[in-house]
Amino acid sequence: MKKGILLNLVAHYPVAELHAAQKDKLNDDSRIYCLGKDYKYTNANPFGRKAIKNYEMLRAKSVAEFLDKQLIEIPFIKNPEISTDDLQKIENAVMSSIASMTRLTSRFELDSRWLNVYLNWVETSKSIFKFFENEFADGLDEILVFNGRMLEDGAARTAATSANKNYTVYDFQKGGYYEYYNGSLHSVDAQCERALRFYLDDPKKAHKVADEFVNSKLEGKDTYERSYTKLQQKNKINVPLDRQKKIISIFPSSDDEYRFLGGDWGAPIVNQVDEILSLAANLDQSKYEIVVRMHPNMSNLSKPLLDSYKKLQTFFPHCHVIDPDDVSSTYTLIDISDIVLCFCSTVAVEANYFRKLVVNIGGSPYYNIPISNYFNNAVDAAKAIKANRLKLKSKRASAIWINFLWKYQMDNPYINIGIRRFSGGDEFKFKIDQPYLPRLLAAPWRAEIQLRVPGKKNLNFLKVILVSVKDVLLNSFSIKS
Repeated sequence: MKKGILLNLVAHYPVAELHAAQKDKLNDDSRIYCLGKDYKYTNANPFGRKAIKNYEMLRAKSVAEFLDKQLIEIPFIKNPEISTDDLQKIENAVMSSIASMTRLTSRFELDSRWLNVYLNWVETSKSIFKFFENEFADGLDEILVFNGRMLEDGAARTAATSANKNYTVYDFQKGGYYEYYNGSLHSVDAQCERALRFYLDDPKKAHKVADEFVNSKLEGKDTYERSYTKLQQKNKINVPLDRQKKIISIFPSSDDEYRFLGGDWGAPIVNQVDEILSLAANLDQSKYEIVVRMHPNMSNLSKPLLDSYKKLQTFFPHCHVIDPDDVSSTYTLIDISDIVLCFCSTVAVEANYFRKLVVNIGGSPYYNIPISNYFNNAVDAAKAIKANRLKLKSKRASAIWINFLWKYQMDNPYINIGIRRFSGGDEFKFKIDQPYLPRLLAAPWRAEIQLRVPGKKNLNFLKVILVSVKDVLLNSFSIKS
Protein backbone atom coordinates (compact mmCIF):
# COMPACT_ATOMS: atom_id res chain seq x y z
CA MET A 1 0.00 0.00 0.00
CA LYS A 2 1.43 3.35 -1.07
CA LYS A 3 1.11 5.96 1.71
CA GLY A 4 1.89 9.64 1.88
CA ILE A 5 2.20 12.24 4.63
CA LEU A 6 1.14 15.83 4.02
CA LEU A 7 3.30 18.04 6.23
CA ASN A 8 0.54 20.51 7.04
CA LEU A 9 1.15 23.15 9.73
CA VAL A 10 4.70 21.84 9.83
CA ALA A 11 6.16 25.09 11.20
CA HIS A 12 4.28 24.54 14.46
CA TYR A 13 5.29 22.58 17.52
CA PRO A 14 4.23 19.81 18.16
CA VAL A 15 2.79 19.29 14.67
CA ALA A 16 6.12 18.68 12.91
CA GLU A 17 6.98 16.17 15.61
CA LEU A 18 3.62 14.40 15.22
CA HIS A 19 4.31 14.03 11.50
CA ALA A 20 7.69 12.50 12.28
CA ALA A 21 6.10 10.15 14.81
CA GLN A 22 4.33 8.36 11.94
CA LYS A 23 7.64 6.82 10.85
CA ASP A 24 6.67 3.20 11.57
CA LYS A 25 3.63 3.49 9.30
CA LEU A 26 5.80 4.14 6.23
CA ASN A 27 7.40 1.77 3.75
CA ASP A 28 9.79 2.07 0.79
CA ASP A 29 7.05 3.43 -1.49
CA SER A 30 5.84 6.11 0.92
CA ARG A 31 5.92 9.77 -0.06
CA ILE A 32 6.43 12.92 2.02
CA TYR A 33 4.70 16.05 0.71
CA CYS A 34 4.92 19.71 1.62
CA LEU A 35 3.50 22.82 -0.01
CA GLY A 36 6.01 24.13 -2.54
CA LYS A 37 7.48 27.62 -2.78
CA ASP A 38 4.58 28.81 -4.98
CA TYR A 39 2.20 28.48 -2.02
CA LYS A 40 2.35 31.96 -0.58
CA TYR A 41 -0.68 31.62 1.73
CA THR A 42 -0.80 28.66 4.13
CA ASN A 43 -2.51 27.86 7.41
CA ALA A 44 0.49 29.16 9.35
CA ASN A 45 0.99 32.08 6.98
CA PRO A 46 -2.30 33.87 6.29
CA PHE A 47 -0.63 37.10 5.12
CA GLY A 48 2.00 35.49 2.91
CA ARG A 49 5.20 36.48 4.71
CA LYS A 50 8.43 35.09 3.21
CA ALA A 51 10.11 34.56 6.59
CA ILE A 52 7.31 32.26 7.75
CA LYS A 53 7.42 30.36 4.46
CA ASN A 54 11.18 29.88 4.76
CA TYR A 55 10.81 28.53 8.30
CA GLU A 56 8.03 26.18 7.16
CA MET A 57 10.24 24.75 4.43
CA LEU A 58 13.17 24.20 6.80
CA ARG A 59 10.96 22.39 9.31
CA ALA A 60 9.52 20.23 6.51
CA LYS A 61 13.03 19.28 5.38
CA SER A 62 13.94 18.34 8.96
CA VAL A 63 10.92 16.03 9.19
CA ALA A 64 11.74 14.43 5.85
CA GLU A 65 15.32 13.83 6.98
CA PHE A 66 14.10 12.13 10.16
CA LEU A 67 11.75 9.96 8.09
CA ASP A 68 14.61 9.23 5.68
CA LYS A 69 12.48 10.23 2.67
CA GLN A 70 12.84 12.67 -0.19
CA LEU A 71 10.62 15.70 0.25
CA ILE A 72 8.10 16.20 -2.57
CA GLU A 73 7.06 19.84 -3.05
CA ILE A 74 3.46 20.17 -4.18
CA PRO A 75 3.14 22.51 -7.19
CA PHE A 76 0.50 25.23 -7.19
CA ILE A 77 -2.38 24.46 -9.58
CA LYS A 78 -4.37 27.46 -10.77
CA ASN A 79 -8.16 27.38 -11.25
CA PRO A 80 -8.68 23.60 -11.00
CA GLU A 81 -12.06 22.06 -11.81
CA ILE A 82 -13.75 20.90 -8.58
CA SER A 83 -17.26 19.59 -7.97
CA THR A 84 -19.70 21.77 -6.03
CA ASP A 85 -19.89 19.25 -3.19
CA ASP A 86 -16.11 19.02 -2.79
CA LEU A 87 -15.75 22.80 -3.04
CA GLN A 88 -18.27 23.23 -0.23
CA LYS A 89 -16.24 20.90 2.00
CA ILE A 90 -13.07 22.80 1.17
CA GLU A 91 -14.66 26.15 1.95
CA ASN A 92 -15.91 24.78 5.27
CA ALA A 93 -12.37 23.69 6.18
CA VAL A 94 -11.08 27.15 5.28
CA MET A 95 -13.68 28.78 7.54
CA SER A 96 -12.74 26.34 10.29
CA SER A 97 -9.15 27.61 10.05
CA ILE A 98 -10.29 31.22 10.14
CA ALA A 99 -12.60 30.56 13.08
CA SER A 100 -9.78 28.94 15.05
CA MET A 101 -7.78 32.18 14.70
CA THR A 102 -10.41 34.90 14.75
CA ARG A 103 -13.44 33.36 16.55
CA LEU A 104 -15.52 34.54 13.58
CA THR A 105 -17.96 31.95 12.22
CA SER A 106 -19.28 33.49 9.01
CA ARG A 107 -17.76 35.06 5.92
CA PHE A 108 -20.10 37.99 6.44
CA GLU A 109 -18.32 38.83 9.71
CA LEU A 110 -14.90 39.12 8.04
CA ASP A 111 -13.34 42.51 7.40
CA SER A 112 -11.55 43.15 4.09
CA ARG A 113 -8.21 41.84 5.42
CA TRP A 114 -9.62 38.49 6.61
CA LEU A 115 -11.89 38.18 3.59
CA ASN A 116 -8.72 38.28 1.46
CA VAL A 117 -7.25 35.57 3.69
CA TYR A 118 -10.36 33.50 3.11
CA LEU A 119 -10.16 33.89 -0.68
CA ASN A 120 -6.42 33.13 -0.78
CA TRP A 121 -6.88 30.06 1.41
CA VAL A 122 -9.67 28.75 -0.80
CA GLU A 123 -7.28 28.89 -3.77
CA THR A 124 -4.61 27.11 -1.71
CA SER A 125 -7.07 24.40 -0.73
CA LYS A 126 -8.39 23.91 -4.26
CA SER A 127 -4.85 23.39 -5.52
CA ILE A 128 -4.06 20.85 -2.77
CA PHE A 129 -7.29 18.99 -3.50
CA LYS A 130 -6.51 18.77 -7.20
CA PHE A 131 -2.95 17.62 -6.58
CA PHE A 132 -4.06 14.76 -4.36
CA GLU A 133 -6.91 13.88 -6.67
CA ASN A 134 -4.21 13.29 -9.30
CA GLU A 135 -1.98 11.43 -6.83
CA PHE A 136 -4.77 9.05 -5.86
CA ALA A 137 -5.48 8.41 -9.53
CA ASP A 138 -1.75 7.69 -9.96
CA GLY A 139 -1.60 4.98 -7.28
CA LEU A 140 -1.50 6.69 -3.88
CA ASP A 141 -3.61 4.61 -1.48
CA GLU A 142 -3.60 6.61 1.76
CA ILE A 143 -2.78 10.09 3.01
CA LEU A 144 -1.78 10.90 6.61
CA VAL A 145 -2.44 14.40 7.99
CA PHE A 146 -2.49 16.33 11.24
CA ASN A 147 -5.97 17.13 12.63
CA GLY A 148 -7.98 16.84 9.41
CA ARG A 149 -10.39 19.76 9.69
CA MET A 150 -8.24 22.77 8.71
CA LEU A 151 -7.66 24.10 5.21
CA GLU A 152 -4.65 22.08 4.00
CA ASP A 153 -5.47 18.77 5.68
CA GLY A 154 -9.17 19.23 4.98
CA ALA A 155 -8.45 19.51 1.27
CA ALA A 156 -6.32 16.33 1.28
CA ARG A 157 -8.94 14.44 3.31
CA THR A 158 -11.69 15.59 0.95
CA ALA A 159 -9.66 14.38 -2.03
CA ALA A 160 -9.22 10.97 -0.38
CA THR A 161 -12.93 10.67 0.35
CA SER A 162 -13.84 11.76 -3.18
CA ALA A 163 -11.45 9.18 -4.66
CA ASN A 164 -12.65 6.45 -2.27
CA LYS A 165 -9.15 6.18 -0.83
CA ASN A 166 -7.92 5.97 2.77
CA TYR A 167 -6.75 8.63 5.18
CA THR A 168 -5.45 8.82 8.74
CA VAL A 169 -5.66 11.88 11.00
CA TYR A 170 -3.72 12.36 14.24
CA ASP A 171 -3.39 14.95 16.99
CA PHE A 172 -2.39 15.74 20.53
CA GLN A 173 -5.87 16.15 21.91
CA LYS A 174 -6.66 16.73 25.58
CA GLY A 175 -3.09 15.90 26.48
CA GLY A 176 -2.88 12.49 24.79
CA TYR A 177 -2.04 11.12 21.36
CA TYR A 178 -4.98 10.13 19.13
CA GLU A 179 -5.38 8.91 15.59
CA TYR A 180 -8.33 7.82 13.46
CA TYR A 181 -8.37 5.78 10.29
CA ASN A 182 -10.94 6.86 7.68
CA GLY A 183 -12.69 8.97 10.27
CA SER A 184 -12.25 12.44 11.75
CA LEU A 185 -10.88 13.12 15.21
CA HIS A 186 -14.37 14.33 16.04
CA SER A 187 -16.34 11.44 14.55
CA VAL A 188 -19.18 10.56 16.93
CA ASP A 189 -19.20 6.93 15.79
CA ALA A 190 -15.48 6.40 16.30
CA GLN A 191 -15.25 8.28 19.59
CA CYS A 192 -18.30 6.70 21.20
CA GLU A 193 -17.21 3.22 20.12
CA ARG A 194 -13.79 3.78 21.68
CA ALA A 195 -15.32 5.25 24.84
CA LEU A 196 -17.49 2.15 25.33
CA ARG A 197 -14.64 -0.23 24.61
CA PHE A 198 -12.34 1.63 26.99
CA TYR A 199 -15.02 1.52 29.73
CA LEU A 200 -15.59 -2.22 29.31
CA ASP A 201 -11.88 -2.87 29.80
CA ASP A 202 -12.27 -1.96 33.49
CA PRO A 203 -15.72 -0.60 34.54
CA LYS A 204 -14.78 -0.32 38.22
CA LYS A 205 -11.75 1.80 37.43
CA ALA A 206 -13.79 3.90 35.00
CA HIS A 207 -16.23 4.88 37.75
CA LYS A 208 -13.32 5.87 40.02
CA VAL A 209 -11.95 8.01 37.21
CA ALA A 210 -15.36 9.65 36.76
CA ASP A 211 -15.57 10.45 40.49
CA GLU A 212 -12.09 11.93 40.42
CA PHE A 213 -12.97 13.99 37.34
CA VAL A 214 -16.16 15.54 38.70
CA ASN A 215 -14.55 16.27 42.08
CA SER A 216 -11.69 18.04 40.29
CA LYS A 217 -14.18 20.07 38.27
CA LEU A 218 -16.13 21.03 41.39
CA GLU A 219 -12.91 22.18 43.06
CA GLY A 220 -11.81 24.18 40.02
CA LYS A 221 -8.79 21.96 39.32
CA ASP A 222 -7.40 21.28 35.85
CA THR A 223 -8.49 18.00 34.25
CA TYR A 224 -7.68 17.16 30.62
CA GLU A 225 -8.00 20.91 30.00
CA ARG A 226 -7.53 23.97 32.16
CA SER A 227 -10.36 24.72 34.54
CA TYR A 228 -12.67 27.47 33.33
CA THR A 229 -14.37 27.76 36.73
CA LYS A 230 -11.36 28.72 38.89
CA LEU A 231 -12.42 32.35 39.13
CA GLN A 232 -16.08 31.59 39.78
CA GLN A 233 -17.53 32.03 43.28
CA LYS A 234 -19.31 29.10 44.88
CA ASN A 235 -23.02 29.68 45.61
CA LYS A 236 -22.94 32.87 43.53
CA ILE A 237 -25.63 33.49 40.86
CA ASN A 238 -25.75 37.09 39.65
CA VAL A 239 -29.21 37.04 38.08
CA PRO A 240 -32.60 37.36 39.80
CA LEU A 241 -34.45 34.04 39.83
CA ASP A 242 -37.98 33.14 40.84
CA ARG A 243 -37.44 29.82 42.60
CA GLN A 244 -41.18 29.10 42.42
CA LYS A 245 -40.73 28.45 38.71
CA LYS A 246 -38.87 25.60 37.02
CA ILE A 247 -35.33 26.69 36.26
CA ILE A 248 -33.77 25.71 32.95
CA SER A 249 -30.06 26.45 32.71
CA ILE A 250 -28.52 26.60 29.24
CA PHE A 251 -24.81 26.16 28.56
CA PRO A 252 -23.91 27.12 24.98
CA SER A 253 -20.52 26.25 23.53
CA SER A 254 -18.13 28.53 21.71
CA ASP A 255 -19.76 29.06 18.30
CA ASP A 256 -16.49 28.98 16.36
CA GLU A 257 -15.76 25.45 17.68
CA TYR A 258 -19.31 24.13 17.59
CA ARG A 259 -20.17 25.20 14.07
CA PHE A 260 -17.19 23.54 12.38
CA LEU A 261 -17.00 20.38 14.48
CA GLY A 262 -20.68 19.59 14.57
CA GLY A 263 -20.85 18.01 11.12
CA ASP A 264 -19.37 14.81 12.54
CA TRP A 265 -21.64 14.68 15.56
CA GLY A 266 -24.65 12.64 14.55
CA ALA A 267 -27.30 15.36 14.23
CA PRO A 268 -27.77 18.68 12.38
CA ILE A 269 -25.69 21.70 13.33
CA VAL A 270 -27.94 24.38 14.79
CA ASN A 271 -27.67 28.10 15.46
CA GLN A 272 -27.45 28.23 19.24
CA VAL A 273 -28.89 31.73 19.64
CA ASP A 274 -31.84 30.94 17.37
CA GLU A 275 -32.59 27.75 19.28
CA ILE A 276 -32.49 29.53 22.65
CA LEU A 277 -34.87 32.15 21.26
CA SER A 278 -37.16 29.42 20.01
CA LEU A 279 -37.10 27.63 23.36
CA ALA A 280 -37.93 30.80 25.28
CA ALA A 281 -40.78 31.60 22.87
CA ASN A 282 -42.28 28.15 23.39
CA LEU A 283 -42.17 28.06 27.21
CA ASP A 284 -44.67 29.87 29.44
CA GLN A 285 -42.87 32.67 31.28
CA SER A 286 -45.15 32.20 34.29
CA LYS A 287 -43.83 28.64 34.74
CA TYR A 288 -40.20 28.69 33.63
CA GLU A 289 -37.04 30.70 34.26
CA ILE A 290 -34.26 30.37 31.66
CA VAL A 291 -30.64 31.13 32.55
CA VAL A 292 -28.03 31.20 29.78
CA ARG A 293 -24.59 30.69 31.29
CA MET A 294 -22.10 31.71 28.59
CA HIS A 295 -18.83 29.76 28.56
CA PRO A 296 -15.83 31.76 29.84
CA ASN A 297 -13.96 31.31 26.55
CA MET A 298 -16.84 32.98 24.69
CA SER A 299 -15.56 36.36 25.88
CA ASN A 300 -13.43 36.58 22.74
CA LEU A 301 -16.28 36.01 20.31
CA SER A 302 -17.00 38.76 17.80
CA LYS A 303 -18.98 41.63 19.31
CA PRO A 304 -22.07 41.09 17.09
CA LEU A 305 -22.24 37.42 18.08
CA LEU A 306 -21.63 38.18 21.74
CA ASP A 307 -24.33 40.86 21.66
CA SER A 308 -26.80 38.42 20.09
CA TYR A 309 -26.60 36.32 23.26
CA LYS A 310 -26.90 39.31 25.56
CA LYS A 311 -30.01 40.52 23.70
CA LEU A 312 -31.87 37.32 24.57
CA GLN A 313 -32.89 38.76 27.93
CA THR A 314 -34.32 41.88 26.28
CA PHE A 315 -36.74 39.77 24.24
CA PHE A 316 -38.04 37.59 27.06
CA PRO A 317 -38.44 38.62 30.73
CA HIS A 318 -38.02 35.01 31.87
CA CYS A 319 -34.63 34.68 30.13
CA HIS A 320 -31.43 35.78 31.90
CA VAL A 321 -27.91 35.83 30.46
CA ILE A 322 -24.74 35.43 32.51
CA ASP A 323 -21.73 36.98 30.75
CA PRO A 324 -18.62 34.87 30.06
CA ASP A 325 -16.50 36.79 32.61
CA ASP A 326 -19.13 36.77 35.35
CA VAL A 327 -18.14 35.05 38.62
CA SER A 328 -21.45 33.22 38.91
CA SER A 329 -20.88 29.54 39.66
CA THR A 330 -21.55 27.02 36.91
CA TYR A 331 -21.99 24.23 39.44
CA THR A 332 -24.28 26.18 41.75
CA LEU A 333 -26.44 26.93 38.72
CA ILE A 334 -26.53 23.23 37.78
CA ASP A 335 -27.45 22.37 41.36
CA ILE A 336 -30.49 24.69 41.49
CA SER A 337 -31.66 23.82 37.96
CA ASP A 338 -34.56 21.51 37.23
CA ILE A 339 -33.34 20.98 33.67
CA VAL A 340 -29.89 21.50 32.13
CA LEU A 341 -29.77 22.19 28.39
CA CYS A 342 -26.62 22.00 26.25
CA PHE A 343 -25.63 21.83 22.61
CA CYS A 344 -22.33 19.95 22.75
CA SER A 345 -20.90 20.92 26.13
CA THR A 346 -19.36 18.48 28.59
CA VAL A 347 -21.63 20.18 31.14
CA ALA A 348 -24.38 17.84 29.91
CA VAL A 349 -22.23 14.85 30.87
CA GLU A 350 -21.49 16.29 34.28
CA ALA A 351 -25.10 17.34 34.94
CA ASN A 352 -26.33 13.83 34.17
CA TYR A 353 -23.68 12.48 36.54
CA PHE A 354 -25.12 14.85 39.18
CA ARG A 355 -28.56 13.29 38.44
CA LYS A 356 -30.17 16.19 36.62
CA LEU A 357 -32.60 16.03 33.71
CA VAL A 358 -30.48 16.90 30.68
CA VAL A 359 -31.45 18.07 27.20
CA ASN A 360 -29.21 18.33 24.13
CA ILE A 361 -30.19 20.16 20.95
CA GLY A 362 -28.36 19.15 17.78
CA GLY A 363 -25.29 16.96 17.54
CA SER A 364 -22.67 16.34 20.20
CA PRO A 365 -19.47 14.28 20.49
CA TYR A 366 -21.25 11.89 22.88
CA TYR A 367 -24.42 11.64 20.79
CA ASN A 368 -24.36 7.82 20.56
CA ILE A 369 -24.21 7.40 24.34
CA PRO A 370 -27.52 7.84 26.28
CA ILE A 371 -26.29 10.75 28.38
CA SER A 372 -29.05 13.16 27.47
CA ASN A 373 -32.52 13.64 26.00
CA TYR A 374 -31.58 14.42 22.40
CA PHE A 375 -33.60 16.71 20.11
CA ASN A 376 -32.88 18.21 16.70
CA ASN A 377 -34.48 21.54 17.57
CA ALA A 378 -35.80 23.62 20.46
CA VAL A 379 -39.45 23.32 19.42
CA ASP A 380 -39.39 19.56 20.00
CA ALA A 381 -37.42 20.04 23.21
CA ALA A 382 -39.99 22.53 24.52
CA LYS A 383 -42.83 20.14 23.76
CA ALA A 384 -41.14 17.38 25.75
CA ILE A 385 -40.39 19.74 28.65
CA LYS A 386 -44.00 20.94 28.87
CA ALA A 387 -45.33 17.38 28.67
CA ASN A 388 -42.90 16.17 31.37
CA ARG A 389 -41.51 13.59 28.94
CA LEU A 390 -37.85 14.04 29.84
CA LYS A 391 -36.12 10.99 31.28
CA LEU A 392 -33.29 10.80 33.78
CA LYS A 393 -30.45 9.02 32.02
CA SER A 394 -28.02 6.45 33.36
CA LYS A 395 -25.15 7.70 35.51
CA ARG A 396 -23.05 4.97 33.93
CA ALA A 397 -23.45 6.67 30.53
CA SER A 398 -21.69 9.76 31.88
CA ALA A 399 -18.98 7.62 33.48
CA ILE A 400 -18.28 6.02 30.09
CA TRP A 401 -17.65 9.40 28.48
CA ILE A 402 -15.77 10.98 31.39
CA ASN A 403 -13.42 8.00 31.60
CA PHE A 404 -12.74 8.34 27.87
CA LEU A 405 -12.11 12.09 28.05
CA TRP A 406 -9.71 12.01 30.92
CA LYS A 407 -7.77 8.81 30.48
CA TYR A 408 -7.90 7.64 26.88
CA GLN A 409 -4.79 7.96 24.74
CA MET A 410 -3.14 5.80 22.12
CA ASP A 411 0.36 4.34 22.08
CA ASN A 412 2.99 5.58 19.66
CA PRO A 413 6.60 4.30 19.81
CA TYR A 414 7.97 7.82 19.30
CA ILE A 415 5.88 9.55 21.97
CA ASN A 416 6.30 9.49 25.74
CA ILE A 417 2.76 8.52 26.69
CA GLY A 418 1.48 10.08 29.86
CA ILE A 419 2.93 13.59 29.53
CA ARG A 420 -0.29 15.61 29.40
CA ARG A 421 1.03 19.14 29.00
CA PHE A 422 3.33 20.68 26.40
CA SER A 423 6.72 20.92 28.02
CA GLY A 424 9.20 21.90 25.36
CA GLY A 425 9.70 18.62 23.56
CA ASP A 426 9.63 16.08 26.39
CA GLU A 427 6.58 14.48 24.81
CA PHE A 428 8.77 12.99 22.07
CA LYS A 429 11.62 10.49 22.08
CA PHE A 430 13.43 12.41 19.34
CA LYS A 431 14.23 15.96 18.29
CA ILE A 432 13.34 17.75 15.06
CA ASP A 433 15.56 20.68 14.17
CA GLN A 434 14.20 24.11 15.09
CA PRO A 435 16.61 26.44 13.22
CA TYR A 436 17.09 29.44 15.47
CA LEU A 437 17.79 32.32 13.09
CA PRO A 438 14.94 31.54 10.62
CA ARG A 439 12.59 31.14 13.57
CA LEU A 440 13.72 34.47 14.98
CA LEU A 441 13.19 36.17 11.60
CA ALA A 442 9.69 34.69 11.33
CA ALA A 443 8.70 35.75 14.86
CA PRO A 444 7.55 39.33 14.08
CA TRP A 445 5.29 38.05 11.31
CA ARG A 446 3.88 35.35 13.59
CA ALA A 447 3.14 38.13 16.09
CA GLU A 448 1.47 40.10 13.28
CA ILE A 449 -1.12 37.34 12.94
CA GLN A 450 -2.10 37.67 16.60
CA LEU A 451 -2.16 41.46 16.41
CA ARG A 452 -4.48 41.37 13.40
CA VAL A 453 -6.97 39.02 15.02
CA PRO A 454 -10.22 40.95 15.64
CA GLY A 455 -11.39 41.54 19.19
CA LYS A 456 -10.08 42.93 22.40
CA LYS A 457 -6.45 42.56 23.44
CA ASN A 458 -6.68 41.66 27.14
CA LEU A 459 -4.13 40.57 29.75
CA ASN A 460 -4.32 36.96 28.63
CA PHE A 461 -3.45 38.08 25.10
CA LEU A 462 -0.44 40.00 26.44
CA LYS A 463 0.65 36.93 28.41
CA VAL A 464 0.56 34.76 25.28
CA ILE A 465 2.64 37.31 23.36
CA LEU A 466 5.25 37.53 26.15
CA VAL A 467 5.52 33.74 26.44
CA SER A 468 5.88 33.53 22.66
CA VAL A 469 8.70 36.09 22.72
CA LYS A 470 10.47 34.13 25.47
CA ASP A 471 10.09 30.91 23.47
CA VAL A 472 11.59 32.47 20.36
CA LEU A 473 14.54 34.00 22.22
CA LEU A 474 15.30 30.72 24.01
CA ASN A 475 14.37 28.55 21.00
CA SER A 476 11.97 26.62 23.24
CA PHE A 477 8.29 25.67 23.17
CA SER A 478 6.39 26.23 26.40
CA ILE A 479 3.07 26.49 24.58
CA LYS A 480 1.57 24.80 21.54
CA SER A 481 2.50 27.06 18.65
